[in-house]
Amino acid sequence: MSSGSTKRRILEEAHGLLEEVGAGKFSLRETARRVGITPMAVYRHFADKEALLEALCGLGFEQLRDVLQGALESDDPAERLRQTFYGYLRFATDAPNTYALVFERRMRPGERAGRSTVPAFRFVVDRVAEAMAGGVLPAGDTEAVALDLWAVTHGLVTLRRAGKLELSEAEFDAHFEGMVRRQIGAPAKP
Repeated sequence: MSSGSTKRRILEEAHGLLEEVGAGKFSLRETARRVGITPMAVYRHFADKEALLEALCGLGFEQLRDVLQGALESDDPAERLRQTFYGYLRFATDAPNTYALVFERRMRPGERAGRSTVPAFRFVVDRVAEAMAGGVLPAGDTEAVALDLWAVTHGLVTLRRAGKLELSEAEFDAHFEGMVRRQIGAPAKP
């Protein structure tokens, strides 16, 4: 196996393990076993467990970005913004442990916030700008509005994940649709 393909296999197996057990039970030893290499061989590609988790975090933001891209299937700015909300919810639902790593992970000393979040956040800013240009949202500071909309969405998803909302799945879905409607107009089913 070449060095590049070994690193790619480590990331693939690490991602699968992360989704199975979460970051708290994640181990380099199990990742190495799944790849078919020694645990020490992982250190040729990643300095330590935290470095591998940081790489998985970056991949998680790429995964989120890819999910959000589905919003671009519509030409309607309101629908594109709506589908951005629903894409975020789908990401959290379909990849819960990656979502947790991406948004709940403690940063290492000296690590800068926002480096990996920029493309995903920029995507939301762009959808807000389109919605403002299309008269869906009132004109304003696109980054501030995008941050507010992201925060509302993230808050609902995080409260749901933490079991802090006493809502059935159907009740949550209805509330989420209502949030979208309140933020940007009549909802469209995802």
